[in-house]
Amino acid sequence: MTLLIRAAVFVVGAVLITPVAAAAQGPPAGEPGQKTYIFRSLEDSTIPNRPVHCPANANLFLGATIWSIGTRAVDSRVVNEAVQQFGIASACGVIAVPLVPEAIVPFYLEFTIEQGPDRGDSYTAAGNCQVITNNVPQPGIILAGCALRVVTGPPGTVGGAATSMSIFNPLRLEGAGTGSFWTVRVYTAEE
Repeated sequence: MTLLIRAAVFVVGAVLITPVAAAAQGPPAGEPGQKTYIFRSLEDSTIPNRPVHCPANANLFLGATIWSIGTRAVDSRVVNEAVQQFGIASACGVIAVPLVPEAIVPFYLEFTIEQGPDRGDSYTAAGNCQVITNNVPQPGIILAGCALRVVTGPPGTVGGAATSMSIFNPLRLEGAGTGSFWTVRVYTAEE
């Protein structure tokens, strides 16, 4: 009887552990024909801040470094916002209205990956950023969300989307950095 109980415990354990192991492994990192980047941009005055194809009426110019981020596997909370710099970005916008909640700012972004297997890949994206709030965490700090269309990339790129949660500090208030958390998904032609 003891051997039968041990066998039953083994079978039940195997049935319960196998899905957990499979879930821990997770789905594949992506489907053929697409790439996803998640990174943090940090404003940097040493980076050129005027993109090549910036609209003539632009009045907002930003240069930034881009960084990989570290998250906790258990809940994806960011634990390190700047693990390794892997590229640069320059952006411009057209501010034509006061930066109050719901204001829209046309925005253009160029970024280049300088590290890793995609080294030298450059992308451009254009669209709009919308002001979410201008008083969190304090008055004068602007939180905005950007939704941009990826319009160019390395050969074979057919498009994609770039979205952000961006922090602007135009008054240079103490205790509030600037930059964005970006998610970029790029699609490529099937080969």
